[in-house]
Amino acid sequence: MSDHDTGPNSQGPDDNLRDSLDYATLGRLVRLAADGELSDEEAAAYARAKSTNPELEQHEQAQRKLRAAVGRCMSGEDAACPQALRDRIAAMTGAAGEAQPALKLNPTPADVSVAPDAERFPTWKRVVALAASIVIIIAVSAYFRQAGPAQPGGGPGVAIADEAPTGLQLAGFMHTEHTRCASHPASIRKFTEDDLEKVPEAFRDVLGNGFTKEDILFSDAKFVAGGKCQVPGKGPSVHLMFQAINPQGDTVGVSLYIQRCGDKRFEEGKAYTVGAESTDGSSVIGWRHDGLVYYLVTSSPETTRTLATKLKAPALAGAI
Repeated sequence: MSDHDTGPNSQGPDDNLRDSLDYATLGRLVRLAADGELSDEEAAAYARAKSTNPELEQHEQAQRKLRAAVGRCMSGEDAACPQALRDRIAAMTGAAGEAQPALKLNPTPADVSVAPDAERFPTWKRVVALAASIVIIIAVSAYFRQAGPAQPGGGPGVAIADEAPTGLQLAGFMHTEHTRCASHPASIRKFTEDDLEKVPEAFRDVLGNGFTKEDILFSDAKFVAGGKCQVPGKGPSVHLMFQAINPQGDTVGVSLYIQRCGDKRFEEGKAYTVGAESTDGSSVIGWRHDGLVYYLVTSSPETTRTLATKLKAPALAGAI
């Protein structure tokens, strides 16, 4: 089957939406429905499918609950669990992201076809495992909160209202969004631009008048798509996706988030790992340049460090 393109370069409706829906297509529609990103045609097809498959509603609600759990565990109230446990969860989601096919705005049937006897909703085993891990995170967080009050100023890993988000909150959001968008970027409605030449003008209200495409050019990388997003903290942001080559020679998905904000933790001319205690322990690297904060995200710390160098990011000077 072929994903229905709802992003840039859409060539027309997906024939699968008019014919019988296979299991992979149904699974994709469930995820899009949970994200509120169904097109009109997809919504109609999904409604028809639910009329004969009542269990789809349960799968959709489970997806919504999973997203809500992720949000809670990364919020100010539930972000106090040990870093080691968070690293294990991040490793799980990163492994799932690596298993995804290479990013394509217009995938062909061969790219996403499945065997006729494929297990129904095969991703649900991973979803259940991730959901269980999130429950553990929230439970451990609750234990640490009960063990003692937060220190003045919010304590480690806890953000007070109106303050900048913690490194854990930033990394949690970016990893989750990176993994989600790397799976099927053509189906993510926020991606509204697939021409790198047009990015500076398309997002001028966020990037500013002085921004040019040279600010986001780096070797061995191919631009895929970009769109506005909601990086935690004050200030608008955009999410740009690329394909690049990792140190092992494999093609990987890369997210570059750019936010216009005044976070004073990021000093001009310095780069920082985000969401880790050391400069080599995170796959998110952030830095400030001309009033913008850049966040580079991949599936591994080694790949992120390599690509940050190619993007001419400053040298690492600390961790947030």
